[in-house]
Formats: sequence, structure tokens, C-alpha cells
Amino acid sequence: MNDEMIQEIRESLRKIEALATPVVIAPAHASEVELDQIRKALSNDGGFRFIDLKTVEHVFGGHEIVGYAPAKREVVDVMNDINKLAVANTDVLHVFTRFSAHVNEFHVGVNQNVNKDYIQERADYSFCEGVYLDQDEPLEKLVAIEKELIELIAKAHFEKREVLA
Repeated sequence: MNDEMIQEIRESLRKIEALATPVVIAPAHASEVELDQIRKALSNDGGFRFIDLKTVEHVFGGHEIVGYAPAKREVVDVMNDINKLAVANTDVLHVFTRFSAHVNEFHVGVNQNVNKDYIQERADYSFCEGVYLDQDEPLEKLVAIEKELIELIAKAHFEKREVLA
């Protein structure tokens, strides 16, 4: 094998390992204090990758824009960040998001029982909030929901580590 092939294999293995590692994603607007709190909550567990969305490479049509983060957060950005948190943390929480176009509402529900079978019974939400996007201050309400979700995720990861220890 030549050096180029070895380098290609190493890069492939790094990508595979990254896919297999659970991820905790911090929203793009998180303050340094919030980021430090999340890092601290996860510091004792080397099994997680921490991603600060401010440093993520976003892919648009095959082209990467490094360090892209909108200067001003919009309502849709917060909704997308909440969805990213939901997808990235399915191992500790089930986060249900729903947009109802007929009433212009974004809804977030959290079920802490990740072993639940939703076919036979409905989800029991420990956190349930909705925001009507055409009413006063939807951005502030969404950010409050997002912060609560981040706290629930950090707590769930901490509890999972305690159970595994």
C-alpha cells in the first residue's frame, strides 16, 4: 500500500467512527456560558461528540461554507435548531416537533421514556409547549423552548451516564 491509500483508509475510518459516535448539538445562538454548561455536563463521558453549530460546515448543493451562521436568528432558524436537537438526542429523549400550517403553530413535546412503543399508546409528554408564529414575540418564545429542551437533554445525558456507571 502506498501512503495515499493509507491516508484515504484513515480518512474513511475517521468518518465511520464519527457516524457511530453519539452527538450532542448546541444551537447556533447558544452563549459561551450555555456551551460551557453543556460541555461540563458531558465532560465525564468520552463517548459523545459535542458540536457547536457556529463551527459546523453547512453543505449547500455540494459546496461547503465553513463557519456559516446567520448574523440574526430568525424564527425558522430556531425551529430548525430545535429539530436538530431532537434528531441528535434520540438516545436519551424523544422530542416530537410539529408545524400546523392551518393555525401557524410550532409545537414541541418531550417524552423521556425512550423505550416506549408508540403504536399501542400515545406519548406521555413531560414537556409540551406550542408557539403561534403570528402572535407576539414568537422568536423569544421559541428560544425559551429551545433553552428548556437543552436543559432536559443535558439532564437526560447525565442520568444516562449515572445509570451506566
